[in-house]
Order: sequence, then structure tokens, then C-alpha cells
Amino acid sequence: MSTTTTYKSWVLNEYVKGELNKDNFRLVEQPLPKDIPTNHVLIRTLYVGFEPAMRPSISLGKSYREPHPLNTPMWAFGIGVVAESKSSRYKRGQKVVGMLDWSEYTVLPEKEVWPYDADVGLQHLSALSAPGVAAHVGLVAVANVKKGDVVLVSAAAGATGSVAIQVAKAVGASRVIGIASKSKCQSVLDNGADACVDYTSPNFESDLRKATNRKVNVYFDNVGGKILDAALPCMAMFGRVALCGMIAEYNKIGADAAEKFGIKNLIVAVSQSLTLRGYVVIKGLTPDDDLRRANRELTQWIKEGKIKASIYDFPQPGIEHCPDALKGLLVGQNTGKMTLRIAKDAREVLAASSSKL
Repeated sequence: MSTTTTYKSWVLNEYVKGELNKDNFRLVEQPLPKDIPTNHVLIRTLYVGFEPAMRPSISLGKSYREPHPLNTPMWAFGIGVVAESKSSRYKRGQKVVGMLDWSEYTVLPEKEVWPYDADVGLQHLSALSAPGVAAHVGLVAVANVKKGDVVLVSAAAGATGSVAIQVAKAVGASRVIGIASKSKCQSVLDNGADACVDYTSPNFESDLRKATNRKVNVYFDNVGGKILDAALPCMAMFGRVALCGMIAEYNKIGADAAEKFGIKNLIVAVSQSLTLRGYVVIKGLTPDDDLRRANRELTQWIKEGKIKASIYDFPQPGIEHCPDALKGLLVGQNTGKMTLRIAKDAREVLAASSSKL
């Protein structure tokens, strides 16, 4: 057993109303388990990733999932190393991935843990985790993107949007346009987009019409609100819109209707015969075949170098900064996937088996 006797975790202290703050969570310290069940492993967390979907899960507004229970560790997908094992599948010291929570240590059944692939590296937290799978499912299964399509992606510098750009290119889109802030547009172009439109510009709507020539076949939306409203008039006849996220609206969950943004250009969905479909990537709601295809193709494209999502390593490592990293994600601090080194030696531990950090 590890010489460490206690560990820290962040639990949900109260549901969020309006803007998220650190008081919504509580840092607790507890003893490491002296024993673990058969077919389970004790994992020391190295890295965790942060998702926009965390925000609606900690509010009481209507959502596709039950609100996260109070006084329980906040959820997160992460990379860790087995500290103790009562599993025939995993040995002590083996690197793994799974739902490790905002916690320095987690006990999981072996069936909820997967081996860490050194050839994939930190892409486990981005292109091969929820953001990447959401990008693939949204474009391929929901929007049915085809070779030659013109594709528009909002929040194009984020974890999901950056993968969506590369997936669109991998399947043969003729032109891909990203939407991002001026400071992030270069990273969007570096990921393969043919153009990037600055949504902070006072001329955003006219710039978007010019960049798309109003011939968008597929719009992959992560933002909602004013960005979605501006994109609708840019759609081609029979265009398809995959509604992946609404990050502009998450802090308004539970708020009065007057505080929410009303879509003004929805009539375009009728005049252009558009299909708008919302979706969530979660087992039980997403067909297993779609999940398997996404995992298979993303893994192949990562190893072939066709997809490499940007990773934003939160500047201050350590379990203490989990709420700060989530808040940073929600205000757009990151370019690419927001991650946090829970263990300050995380880079060295992963480097021992791979240079792909």
C-alpha cells in the first residue's frame, strides 16, 4: 500500500445558480482505503479533463442527466496510475484511464478502467474522450457530413470544436470555417480550417456571411445564443445543424426567461428546409454503433497524425485548482482541451513510458 495515508477530493457543496463560484464545491480530506474489493483497483490520479457538460450537471434545471448528487466527488475523466490492485487485468504501476473524479485517488471496478495507450497520450482526455467523440458523433452520425460539404464550426478553438474541424477534413469536407475569438483564430487555422471568423468583431455577422457565402451544408454548434442565430441565415438548402452544446446559455440554467437569448432567425429553418438536431454523447442515449465507430476512427486518425487536439494545461497544478480550471473553461481561458495536473509529477510519470505529452 502507498505510504500516503490520506487524500483530497472536491465534492459538490451546493447547486449552482447563475455564475459558478468556488463555494459551490468543498475540498475534503479522507483516509485512503485500507482494503479494496476484489476486481477493483485504487488509482492515483495524474490528470483530469474538464467538460462544458459539467456546468449543467451541477444545476437543478432540466437536463439529460440527473443533477450530480450533493456531497459526492465531482466527476471527471482522467489518466492515472494503479496504486493498488485486486484485479487480474491491471497491475500496480500500470497507467490507466477512467472516470477518476476531482480526486487524488479513486477506487474503481476493473470493468470501468481502460489501459492507457502511450501512442495516444494526452489525447485520451481530448480527441479520444467526450469532446472528440462528441465531435465525431455530431458530424458523422447526427449531421451525416459528406465528402464535398461546406462545414461551419462554432467554439472552433475549444476541445470539441478543434476536433470537429479535423474530423470534417478527415471525411472530405471541401471547406471548413471556424468561429472563434480573434486571439484564437490562428489555432483554428493551424488545425486545418480554411477560414476563421472572429465573433468578437462588430462586423461578425457580415464577416460570417462573406466567409460562408451562405452555402453551409453542415453547422456544428457548441455555443447557441447569438452565434447560432447568426449561423442560420448562412445555411444552404437542406442544411443540417448538429446542436452539440450551448455554452453561452449554461450559466442561465434556472434563470428567468427574460435572461435567456431567443433565436430570431428560426424561420430560416423553414425557408431553407433545415434539419436541426440536438444530441448528447452518453451511454444509453447514443447508439453503441456510433460510439464504437467514433472510437475506432478517432484512434486510427490520431495514430496516423490526422487528428491532434490542442491541450491546455491549467497553469497551476494540484487538486486545489479544480474549480478554477472549470471556471476558466466556462469563460474561454483555454485553447483546446482544459486539463489539470492533479499530481505534480504527472508529466514525469507519463514520460517514463512515452514522450507523447
